[in-house]
Amino acid sequence: MNFKEMKTWNPTSSSVWKEIVSRWGEEVYADETQRAEKMAVLKAEWNAAQYARTRATAYPSLTEQLDMQYHDKINGTTTWDDAIQAVKDTYPKPESN
Repeated sequence: MNFKEMKTWNPTSSSVWKEIVSRWGEEVYADETQRAEKMAVLKAEWNAAQYARTRATAYPSLTEQLDMQYHDKINGTTTWDDAIQAVKDTYPKPESN
């Protein structure tokens, strides 16, 4: 599990340690100043991905989506496209700089 999969930000979580060590090395984690800088980077990335975590819970289940696609193909409708677009419209992806 990486830090983006966490439900809430917890800087003492072992996944934060694993993320820092895997990206920048154990010596960066051992140095308090560097660790604080990298934790700030991770937290900013985590906050920027909030829309994705929110969207993930708002989408219909995969079973429901497959059922929508099946019925759309048979009936010539756009139920699945409409359902997915509604979630994307409600929780838009932030514009990147």
